[in-house]
Amino acid sequence: MAKNSTVSETLAAASGNLVSLGNDAITAATTAQATIADAQATADTAIAAAQVELATAINAARDANSGLKGMGHAGLDLDGLPRMPRNGGSTVATQIAGRKTRKNASSGTRPSNALNLDLTILTVLATSETFMSPSEVEAAVVASGYETSSGNFSTIINQTLGRLKVAHRVKKPARAQYGISVNGTKFLARELAALEAAEVEAAETD
Repeated sequence: MAKNSTVSETLAAASGNLVSLGNDAITAATTAQATIADAQATADTAIAAAQVELATAINAARDANSGLKGMGHAGLDLDGLPRMPRNGGSTVATQIAGRKTRKNASSGTRPSNALNLDLTILTVLATSETFMSPSEVEAAVVASGYETSSGNFSTIINQTLGRLKVAHRVKKPARAQYGISVNGTKFLARELAALEAAEVEAAETD
């Protein structure tokens, strides 16, 4: 009996040690996760600030170059500089507000939209203060001016939301509730900036 009691006590002590070690590991992991999140937030803020400075500097250089050319000078060599939108430091919501859906002038043809459906859904989620259901997303997409000739647009919305979730561009914290993710916000900002830069380049070419 004494031997069995000793074994039981040893097992109990070992079990207690494992529980303690497990709890310590969970605490350490939680702390590390919080540290990573804080570092990511700090890095994102620094990157955003740097992008604003970059856009400001590049646009100032282009303005100076235009002035030089207007005075008859050859101008500066800006080929190595990336094209930045004039509102390079703006938020995604501001960029969205400045972009309107283009309506197709001819009837009976496929609608032409300023943004594809992926980007339109992401803009809707980015400007929403709460998570949205697929039906709410659909209503907001249509209200934004997006045009479709599809007879099953609800299905397309659901499929697109699912694909965006797989791509980690939207998050789904609960059943039928969607919001834009950090990756989705970065992707949207990058795509909008690229579209605006292309428009600026096209305008300069014209």
